[in-house]
Formats: sequence, structure tokens, C-alpha cells
Amino acid sequence: MLAGLLIGKRGLRDDDLPLRVSLLLLTLTTWSFFVAGRFRVAILALGCVVAGRGLVTLGLRWRALLVMVPLLIGVHAIPVPARSLMDGYCIDPVALGYVHEKRGEPDLAAQWYQRSLDQDPGDVRALHNLAHLAQEAGNLPLALERFRSATTIAPDHAPSWNSLGALLVALDPPEALRCFREAVERDPEYVGAWINLGQFLESSGELHKAQDAYQRARRLEPARAMPPFLEARIQNKLRSPRSAQRLLRMVNPQLLEPGTRELYEQLSEEVRKQLEDVPAPPDAIPQQPEPLDDADPDRPEERGVVG
Repeated sequence: MLAGLLIGKRGLRDDDLPLRVSLLLLTLTTWSFFVAGRFRVAILALGCVVAGRGLVTLGLRWRALLVMVPLLIGVHAIPVPARSLMDGYCIDPVALGYVHEKRGEPDLAAQWYQRSLDQDPGDVRALHNLAHLAQEAGNLPLALERFRSATTIAPDHAPSWNSLGALLVALDPPEALRCFREAVERDPEYVGAWINLGQFLESSGELHKAQDAYQRARRLEPARAMPPFLEARIQNKLRSPRSAQRLLRMVNPQLLEPGTRELYEQLSEEVRKQLEDVPAPPDAIPQQPEPLDDADPDRPEERGVVG
């Protein structure tokens, strides 16, 4: 690009309207590639157009070859393999691998993830996704090794801590708990890690701590169906059917997975039965005055649980 401007000397002439339009379009393309994180191709294309503008003047200014020839030799002397050059300039191997993974093509996905690791051994995304493929294939030792490697290469990558914790729940519960805590500490807005942490605490009998984790997840993503459903399950275990019913009303069952949807129906039935068994207050006991606010005594914050 610089060579083209140097050769042209005067830059763009007034009658270079087609070239101006091309430069404008390529500039917009370059900007869009910047947004996508893949900007080198567009910069090369823009440079070719500007360089071409200068090359048409070579017949009048042969001294420009003193500028152009060394630049051409320098560019072609760069020892970059053609395949690696095209892969690095034009595609994101991890993105393509993820597309194949979603299509149910794990072998092709693994090839693209491995290609990304070959180009950049520190690509934690590729290593994390390869670990998931190994886990889905039933190769737990390999998955465990890759998840641990991902947390070592990029300690701040919360998804790797979360996935490692999920794998260790049955193998090493204390270590799984540590991994979940690491995940939410690295990324306090990671809803999936809060959900997994809450489920682990719930299975350990720490209902109030689990409730706190579910509440955090619900507040981060109010439209997500899973956190209020899990929090309602906690309230049901704590014998607070009114709070459980209020939370279940926040859930859109259509957004739940089929298996979870069945659990939702079972929980709704249990809450309904609990509400039927709640005795009505006797008439002899004077009713307390209605509070001025809408505080529900069954709400967790009213019982001192951190929200």
C-alpha cells in the first residue's frame, strides 16, 4: 500500500473515481474484518488496489522500480508455509470445528481444533473443546488431562474450570467444588458455573448456599429458565411452597430440556400438594395487620439468607 502511494507520488487524481469507490468499499470491508477479528485479508486487498494505482505509472517513472523491487523481494522472502498462511489469514479453525461439533461430526471438529493447536499451542479454546470431545467419547482420562492443561495454560479461562469441576464431581468432590469456585471467582457473571456450583452444594445438603448460587444465576440472566426452577426446588425442600410457587411462575417450561421439563411437572405437583396441606389460620387467632410492603415471609431474604 505504501509502495503504491510512493510510486503514484500525487496520490489519487480527480479522475480516479472508480478507484476511489473501490478504496471506499475495501475500507468498509477492512473495518468489518476488524470487527470479526480477521483483518489481514482485507488489508492485503486494499494494499493491492493502491499498489496497482502506482504500478500504472511505472512507464513514466522507471526510478520507482528502486522502491518496488526491494519491497517485492522482501515480501516473497518471508518463509511462511502456504497452507499455514491461508489458514491464518482466512479462517478461524476453532469456529469451523465448533460448527462441525454442533452438526454431530466430532472427527472433523477434532481435526480443526487440532489444527488450531498446531498453529497456536496456547489456544485454550481449542484445548477446551478437544477435552469435551474426549469426554463425550468416553475417554475420561484424556478429557481430564486436557481440562487440566487448559486451566494451566490459561488460569483465567472460567469455562475450563467449570468443565473440569463437572468432570470431577463423581471422581473427586472436594476438587470439583474448588474448580467451581475458581470458575465463579474468575468470571463472576458466568451463569453456567453458578448453576453447577449450586447443584453441587444442593447434592451435598448445603441448601442455603445452593440457593444463594441459584439466586446469583437468576439475577444475571432473568430470562433463563433453569435458575428459577432450581431455586424453586430448594424452596420446596425447605418447606416454603409459596416461594416455590412464585419461582415456578417465572419458568417457561418450553425452554427446559425434555428431561428437566418432566422434573418441572413433578415439582409443580409437589408444590401444589404442599399448598393444599397448609392449614388455614383459625378464626380465634386475630389476624396480623397487613404489612405496608409486599414482603413475603417465605422469601429467602426474609429468612436471613444472603440474596
